[in-house]
Amino acid sequence: MPREPRWQMNYLLNSMLYYKNLKKAEFDLYSLPDRHLNKSEINIKVAELTSAIESFQNRMPSVYDPFTGGGAIPLEAAHLGCQSYGNDLNPVAHIIEKASLEFPQKYGKPIIYSKEEFIRLYGEDYYQKSSQGKISLNGQTTIKNRLSFDVEFYARKLLSLTEEVIDKLYPADKT
Repeated sequence: MPREPRWQMNYLLNSMLYYKNLKKAEFDLYSLPDRHLNKSEINIKVAELTSAIESFQNRMPSVYDPFTGGGAIPLEAAHLGCQSYGNDLNPVAHIIEKASLEFPQKYGKPIIYSKEEFIRLYGEDYYQKSSQGKISLNGQTTIKNRLSFDVEFYARKLLSLTEEVIDKLYPADKT
C-alpha cells in the first residue's frame, strides 16, 4: 500500500491557511468606509493585507518576463497567484502593461464611501442621479468596482463639458 507523501499534504494545508489569511485581511480592509483616506486604522489594515499577500506569494513561484509587450505572461501568472514582474522598453507596451496589470489590481476593487466623502469626490448632483454600480446603506455608498465607476464618472463629466462648448456651435436640428 503506497503512502501519500506528507510534504505535499503539509504544503497544501499551509497554502490554504495562507490563502484564508489573505482573504480575511482583504475583507477587513475592503469593509472599512473611506479606505482611500490616510488614517492610522486603514494604514494598519493595509500593512496586514500587504503582509498576507507577501506571505502567500512567497510560497508561489515568481515570474519575470523581460519582453512583456502586452503583458499576457505576467497577467496569467498573477491570475495563478504568482508574483509577476514584467518590463518592456517600448513606452506603448509599458502603458498597456500598466492598464492591464497594475491599475485593475490597485483600483478595481470594491470601496465603501461615507455619504459626505462620496459627495466631496463626485458631487451632490451625481449622488442623487447615480444608482448604477453602487448600493447605499446607513449613509454609506458601496461601489462594486472603483475603477469602472471612476472611468464612467469622468467620461460623463467630459462628455457634458464637451456638449456645453459644442452645443453653441451646432444648433439642434428642427426636423
